[in-house]
Amino acid sequence: MIKRFAVSILGIILFSWIHAEDIRVSVPYAVTVSSLNPSGETVKLKYNEAVGIQIAANDLFLQGIEIEIKITKEMLPYIGGIGWTIYGKVSPAFSKTRYDYQGTQLFFQPLPERISLVLQIPVDKNHTLKTSSFATVLPFLATPDKFPLLFGFFMMGKGVNKVLDENYFNITIKPLIKNEGSIVFSFSPPNIDLKNITVFVDDIKYSLTDRIIFLKKGTYTVRVAAEGYREEVYTVTVMPAQSTAIQVSFTSAVPILEFSLPDNAIVLINGKQIDWSKNGFELDPGEYLLTIKIGDYVISRKITVVAGKKYLVSLEMNLVIEENP
Repeated sequence: MIKRFAVSILGIILFSWIHAEDIRVSVPYAVTVSSLNPSGETVKLKYNEAVGIQIAANDLFLQGIEIEIKITKEMLPYIGGIGWTIYGKVSPAFSKTRYDYQGTQLFFQPLPERISLVLQIPVDKNHTLKTSSFATVLPFLATPDKFPLLFGFFMMGKGVNKVLDENYFNITIKPLIKNEGSIVFSFSPPNIDLKNITVFVDDIKYSLTDRIIFLKKGTYTVRVAAEGYREEVYTVTVMPAQSTAIQVSFTSAVPILEFSLPDNAIVLINGKQIDWSKNGFELDPGEYLLTIKIGDYVISRKITVVAGKKYLVSLEMNLVIEENP
């Protein structure tokens, strides 16, 4: 008899994954789970009631949903005939005045005879949830197409004890948050091609396909480079379930000469006179002969300029007076 019952239960579970079924239940509450509300929400349900569960849109830090069921001591002796169940892809929209829904049963089980039960539902395929003495991880992944969910209680036999009819289960539904945060990048110029950008976090190269990188909690050195621009370096602290924004303003990597000279100075580079009065003279990386003329005074120096560097050119003239015996 026990074996036939187990086979029957399995058959119901397998069948329900494929076919939606009618659900007749009162849904007095509908909650939205979000990593922005880590404490979640607590509701009170009777044995013939359910709660609708949705997740916040575009929640980057959610890895699962936790449902904690607390049973009062008065109810404990009478819960042997009650089970809990989870439906997915439930329709139509939840309403306090509606009793008829359709959905696909994802899991169900009799309530254990203890005062609390913690269930965890993974929503991210890379979740780190594991079953322990504290919580049970359910053996399915609640992908976005399975929402909204419906969690509730049902009678497994006939007859309802007065104690069950008059008391409530305390249900707390809260997010299970990833132990990571993110860095979100924006760039100037804004039309720069992401394919030309290289990002290193503590010298580890990351792909920047969507202007965002996920990292564990910690402080990092972030280097951002793009072809034709100087490398930009930042120190960033990442916190779990938080996004840190970095505005990267790229500066041209072309070497620049800046001058601080008398107005009558003449500047030549490799023998060719330049207009040095415009602040910032660009030239290609390499070696050059720099000549400065002020009246009859002429001075020349060889300089090597490197990509991404700025150079300040100025004159220092000293008046030296020496006394001889």
